[in-house]
Amino acid sequence: MGTIVYIMDKEIERLEILPSGKIDPDTWDMRHAHREGNPAIVWMDGEQWWVFNGKNHRKDGPAIESSEFKAWNVNGKMHRIDGPAIEYASGRNVYYLDDKFMEPQKWKTEVRKYYDTDEDYLLMLLKLD
Repeated sequence: MGTIVYIMDKEIERLEILPSGKIDPDTWDMRHAHREGNPAIVWMDGEQWWVFNGKNHRKDGPAIESSEFKAWNVNGKMHRIDGPAIEYASGRNVYYLDDKFMEPQKWKTEVRKYYDTDEDYLLMLLKLD
């Protein structure tokens, strides 16, 4: 299977693919990618990118999924309020809020403002442990 890219929810086929399996940036610009409800880009190696209006974006799961990692993005920014924004297959986790890297303990403090109730916040923390 070759790389599939969607622009405004329509599949396009004519792309120059580099030996790495990625799209040649001289022939294509990610700002044009867009698809709602499904990945906009499915790479030859199976990696999937959810892209909305040219930015990695997904509200209900990781915006990038590969065999090596999962990454959560909202409007092109690394962001997740219910766990690490990057989960590596190795087990390593990296935390971000609004594209700002945070150590896990600082993230736990800063993420509180995204929850309406203490109960919801504490339930999320329990799920992490």
